[in-house]
Amino acid sequence: MAPQQSRLNYARHKCLIEVLIPRLMVQIHQWLYKGGSLKDYLESKNILKKYFEKPERDQIKNGVDINNLDTKVLYKLLRYTCDLDKNDEAWYKKIEDGEEPTLEKVLCRLKKDYRDRSSHSDPTAILYISDEKLDKTVAELKQWFSLALDLAGNKAKITENVINATKEEFLTDLQQERDAESSFTPTQFIEKSRSEIAKQIEDMEMLSADRYVEPRLQVTEEGPLPGVLTDQEIPCKDLFAYSCHDNSKPKIFLLVGESGAGKTSFSEHVTRTWLRCPELMATLGSFQLVLLLQCIKICTRDLSYYIREKLLPQTTKLCNDAREVTSLLNKTKVLWIVDGWDEASAEAKDLVKDLLSTLSEQHSVLVTSRPEMSYELLTYSDDSMKCIKLFFTELSPSEREELVKRNLPKEKNIHFTVIGYIISSPEINTPLQLVLVTKLVMDKGISTTEKPVTLTQLYNALCQQNKKKLIEKYSKEVSSERAEQIVAKFFKCVCKVAFDNINSGSILKVNKENIKFLKKMCKYVTSSHAFSTFFNYEEKSDTSYTEYYFPHVSQCMFYAAHHIKHIYLESNDFDSKLNKLFPHVATHKFTSIYSYVTDIFDGVNELLMILLSRITFGLFPPYIFDHSFLQEMRDIIRKVCNLKTKSHPQKMELQKNQNNYYPLILIFLEMIYDSSLKDNISENNVVKVICHAIGGNSEPNRWFKVLQCSNFNEDLVKVVSSKIDLDTWHVTSRELKAAHELLQYVKPSEITIDIFEETKDMPHLLNVLQTVAESSCIVNLHFHLDYKRLGREFSCDDLLEIICKSSSKCKLQSYMGHVGSEGMNHLIKSTQMKTLKIRISKEKTFKILTENVHKFINLNTLLLAYDLRKYSDPVYSLDDSRLCRMFRSKIDVHFIIPYLQEASSKDIGDIPTNYSLMIDG
Repeated sequence: MAPQQSRLNYARHKCLIEVLIPRLMVQIHQWLYKGGSLKDYLESKNILKKYFEKPERDQIKNGVDINNLDTKVLYKLLRYTCDLDKNDEAWYKKIEDGEEPTLEKVLCRLKKDYRDRSSHSDPTAILYISDEKLDKTVAELKQWFSLALDLAGNKAKITENVINATKEEFLTDLQQERDAESSFTPTQFIEKSRSEIAKQIEDMEMLSADRYVEPRLQVTEEGPLPGVLTDQEIPCKDLFAYSCHDNSKPKIFLLVGESGAGKTSFSEHVTRTWLRCPELMATLGSFQLVLLLQCIKICTRDLSYYIREKLLPQTTKLCNDAREVTSLLNKTKVLWIVDGWDEASAEAKDLVKDLLSTLSEQHSVLVTSRPEMSYELLTYSDDSMKCIKLFFTELSPSEREELVKRNLPKEKNIHFTVIGYIISSPEINTPLQLVLVTKLVMDKGISTTEKPVTLTQLYNALCQQNKKKLIEKYSKEVSSERAEQIVAKFFKCVCKVAFDNINSGSILKVNKENIKFLKKMCKYVTSSHAFSTFFNYEEKSDTSYTEYYFPHVSQCMFYAAHHIKHIYLESNDFDSKLNKLFPHVATHKFTSIYSYVTDIFDGVNELLMILLSRITFGLFPPYIFDHSFLQEMRDIIRKVCNLKTKSHPQKMELQKNQNNYYPLILIFLEMIYDSSLKDNISENNVVKVICHAIGGNSEPNRWFKVLQCSNFNEDLVKVVSSKIDLDTWHVTSRELKAAHELLQYVKPSEITIDIFEETKDMPHLLNVLQTVAESSCIVNLHFHLDYKRLGREFSCDDLLEIICKSSSKCKLQSYMGHVGSEGMNHLIKSTQMKTLKIRISKEKTFKILTENVHKFINLNTLLLAYDLRKYSDPVYSLDDSRLCRMFRSKIDVHFIIPYLQEASSKDIGDIPTNYSLMIDG
């Protein structure tokens, strides 16, 4: 056998024995073990000292991840903690011919015949493993693995479907390792990646598991009919087991929530659960890797580069090149978690776009975002990818109480008045708001009659309370005036630290350099009391060092926004202010552009080698269109684009930090437009700051949010109108007022208005429609609630009249809602209509539609919900009407008849092929 093949077979064999057998044992342990904390269980039963060697005991006492344990230790854990037979004979006695093997004997055979034999064999002998020997080993292991999983699953009362799915996964992995084309096999790649991720999790600024309260989620997906959304509430643990209405599995999970709703905590919770207790979330354990991408830290559009340099640098060093990394990832079942889409820079968005466009069949993506930024993301995904939208449901009173108790110091008892206050305040609805309000009420920062709602208002109240505490403390040692000066300077320095943290990317942690800076600048402040007043802290048991940190990103942003305010008050020179806010400092480390040149050179070199190896005749052989050739071309083009954007180090550093500046600027705007500061600042300068922070991004929803935070300042609206993109606007009830203010100055080419709530008491909706009707823009108008709610008589005919009247200049292209007879008369005037999704509840309305359907000359799709309890003549309506004859050849029709009984469906007659019919829908 050739030495190269021999080495490859040795690597394959080693992986089968040293990686897959331990993984099997971990899976069986997860099914059988019911004892809670492993360390406590072993110590309470006196098992640890009796059966485990000192290095093994140390591993368990230090809380090592069970996935990182050797077969020998896992074997002992299975034997002594999983309610298996303790008798030696039950394990070591030979399996006789015709005997039904027990789980104990199967596990013993796997350890002794494979792990032990491999460990104690002659090293030179195992280096010469033939294909035949390797095939024999794989065949044997497939039998043992299947038997072990069947026996363990039945003993643990695991369902047959789960057992079969787990067996299929292991058998696939066995074969995959057998056929691996590299000495660095997929399983080794997974194990190395997992260890690296575990180390990263230890170093990350995460909410501890004991403070986390699992949320419930509302799932929204497109139902059986196109454009019709269905809602369902599910517990968090069932998210990845969720099946869509057609029993398919979602590829993209889009989690939407406001700041402080718990998006980042949920992302970290999923990652931590996958590493430590995947069985707590259904099917989460089926993902071989969970990769967390935090958009706020991404400053490149090159996904391959980000994986190699930032995400898995140690693991990917063992790969030959970027193509091998991609190949290994494509063979791995991966859950990508993209946290903070709303904080993504232009480069980070390109990276995510690349991820979605090249998503492997085995990959899924969980994305978190603020509501106003989620619409753009949906345009990046392919129509074939099933996407569901997720929202956090409102916390129940018991969940509110539990969350507050977990996040407050243990020594504090929550008074029943406080509990009643937080339970009876629906406007205080995010976890972060609840914790902040409780702290403020308990420390008497606010009374139970006050209700500050926004995070900025809450942080402002908390800040005033913290200042007051410190001033009272220092007033015992110096005069009140001097105490106020000391605290004011300390607070100003805290704000500087917050802003510097945002620039550095390490947002939450207050490092030793920060502490030195605070002590140097505020020499009077030497006690830890001042630090613990403004920061959360954790005393490290192994050292005398106390670690300080901001409890939430938004609080760090709040302090940093105060730093911007301080800078603005220092000088009248806008340019100098801007340089102080966003310095292009040369002290930061930049990625050398020459590394990208080298990458490009390597790519060209590989491409030439492929060409030379394949050109056997002619100038342009057919092989030139092979996948590997095209992939190489694509990589080179991407790297050239990357080089172009990174050729200016200062620009690169600015883009790196822009991810963090947008939410910071929003808080700053809320501050200045709620105070007298707004009289001292030019709106042109404010917009310059915003443009600087978001990289000139003209995305409408970002600017809508800017106007909301500025309380729709008229002067600012005028300036923003010259910056906002006028191609397509997407407006929900949140953005109606901002859209109305901007429509006074500019008009978009197309506007989509999606209203998911009651349309009553929405004066801004009326204003927007009236303004839009006077422009020549394209309109897509969707009243989702009116369309879905059967039996509801209310319609939006009066709003339709505004858009469709003869004097209107706009073009209604798509409409969704409940339509009455008056509304139908308005709709038939919209000859540019392409998509119609309507619910009708009167026979007269249906008659108007059938008689005038020929006027919809551009209509492509009709979703028609026939919301009548009496359906008199379905044969006439479907077979002989003008509606049916017209639609038979030109329009895709989805006809929904909620109240027609299944038994009468046989009377309907033949349905045209371009119909879909839903009965009792």
